[in-house]
Amino acid sequence: MAKIATKYLKEHPYKIIEIGLYKDKTKVSESLFSLSNEYHGIRGYFEEGSSLPSLMGSYFNGIYEYSLEDTPNAYKGIVKRTHFMINSINYLKCRIEVDNTVLDLGKVNFSSYKRELDFRDGLLIRSFTWNINDKEIDITFKRMISMNHIKNAFQIIEFKSSKDVDIKLSLSIDGSCLHWGNHCYLDHVESSCIDDVYYIKVKTPRTNQKIVSMMKVDGIIEDKEVSFLNREVVLNTVLHLKKEENRTITRYVINSIDKNNKYTFDELLSSSLIEINNTHKLGFDYFYNDNKKYWTDFFLDHDIEIDGDISNQQGIRFCLFQLQQTYHGVDPTNNIGAKGLTGEAYSGHAFWDSETYCLSYYLLNNLEAAKSLLLFRYNTLNEAKARAKMLDCNGACFPIATLNGQEACSLWQHASLQFQPSTAVAYAIFHYVNLTNDIEFLEKYGYEMLLEISKFLLSRGSYNQDNTGFGFYCVMGPDEFQMMVNHNTYTNLMAKKTFDYTLKVKEMI
Repeated sequence: MAKIATKYLKEHPYKIIEIGLYKDKTKVSESLFSLSNEYHGIRGYFEEGSSLPSLMGSYFNGIYEYSLEDTPNAYKGIVKRTHFMINSINYLKCRIEVDNTVLDLGKVNFSSYKRELDFRDGLLIRSFTWNINDKEIDITFKRMISMNHIKNAFQIIEFKSSKDVDIKLSLSIDGSCLHWGNHCYLDHVESSCIDDVYYIKVKTPRTNQKIVSMMKVDGIIEDKEVSFLNREVVLNTVLHLKKEENRTITRYVINSIDKNNKYTFDELLSSSLIEINNTHKLGFDYFYNDNKKYWTDFFLDHDIEIDGDISNQQGIRFCLFQLQQTYHGVDPTNNIGAKGLTGEAYSGHAFWDSETYCLSYYLLNNLEAAKSLLLFRYNTLNEAKARAKMLDCNGACFPIATLNGQEACSLWQHASLQFQPSTAVAYAIFHYVNLTNDIEFLEKYGYEMLLEISKFLLSRGSYNQDNTGFGFYCVMGPDEFQMMVNHNTYTNLMAKKTFDYTLKVKEMI
């Protein structure tokens, strides 16, 4: 039976829109309404918190951890300890309370709920009316991640009440987020403030990566109190709203990460303070207009127009928007996680999909990004060589799943029997060079990768008993269901293509 999508979002050529809260779709909506810019990403969760099903997700590309324990009874070639992207800093967290009732859309009465994400500016807007006692409080949340200024994020909360009301508001930066809901992978270093800038410092316990997250807030004219908790800094106030008064709270955020232990915390803090003060001085509108120009220019260059089919028009633009959000070549040490920066499934790992599916888009739209994807593989070539040795082979065996170049998949039938990642790298080099004629890339990076991949394939393959044919025994093909297969067509064909192309390149350079 064919699968039919369950549609609950409104059709629009440049937006996804949810009218009315679909409480049975909250986690799906969080994924669909995610924002990212390759550097960091945030799921579309309710920043005020909710008792509804939710995955509060905030991720930084390249911030990862190792599992707490080794794989039990790991035999040779089986990964002993895996690694994964972690859920990190909730820099949009807030708490809203009126008349001793905490705002929770899973429990309170509300109306006029609407949420929309516009692909033309990257602004996510969620609004509703909270009906409490004899008051109607209109609340609008806006959030945005800057595409050009990659450390910057913004949150706007707007209030308007039908009657005078006191609103208890807490804004915090929370570093105690649980990965998959059961463990925090961040060690608290410091929570503090400098003048009117509030920040936390955290680090990962095993990879020793650093994060400094800070905020500066506009729109609070009442008294403020600050609480410093374990892994959290909280700004508390009570907003005294008059009837029909409009109040806007704007939070400016800077997130600075150190993936490779290049900087001290003091250096990160110092540079972040300069950035947040400059950001605050320029104001939200400056960055909104900058984002709007970024996305306008993007669609002018990359848009695909579908006449007469608004549903597919919406779908293709959503895909383009997500591809650009997820990866556009900001950093050659980044790759494309299977879920991007929208969730924890697949642990943020890059698979061979990057070379066989995603690369084709970047080859035709962003050659620098395409080259960066290939440089990620070159920069992790030593890890691929180490993996080949683990399998008693020569050359380089690229991993099925990885963030740092090491094999992260502890399922032996996938990690030890599939060679699609290695031949996919050769496939990617072929198409990149065929399109660009970048011989310099071949000389500096491509040929070395091809040679090491060929060495691995040669050492892993075998001749038959009659010594008349070469192939691969005990492998798993790209269907990923059948293991210990002999002479899988895809594996054999891709290996032959890799051998042929390597020899051709040898003659070229």
